Amino acid sequence: MAISQDTDQRWSYPYGDGRVSLVHDDGIIAVKMIAGLEDERGSLLAELRTIRGVGKVEDRDLQEYPGLWYVPVDGSADRRMRERILDRLSAAGVVEFAGPVFHYREAVMIPRPEVIVTF
Repeated sequence: MAISQDTDQRWSYPYGDGRVSLVHDDGIIAVKMIAGLEDERGSLLAELRTIRGVGKVEDRDLQEYPGLWYVPVDGSADRRMRERILDRLSAAGVVEFAGPVFHYREAVMIPRPEVIVTF
């Protein structure tokens, strides 16, 4: 497994004969809610009420991937605060996974402990 290199919000990974450069979007965190929730947005908002550093979640933050939300992060949140937000969201019972958002050309990439989801 290759180790990433973090430089100015860019992460570079070996891929084939070259390298892939991913740009971190530190203004949002991806949150995939568990299936079967009656009120997905309400459940997400209930979790976010006790977490500092997140912005207001609107209906437009729901993505086309089922159950996936982009949660805005306050501009004042530093790396440590974003990590705490991710940890809190990942531990929530109504959240399947939470992860940072990266961009590669037109693609969005969300790393998970098991895989990287690309769409």
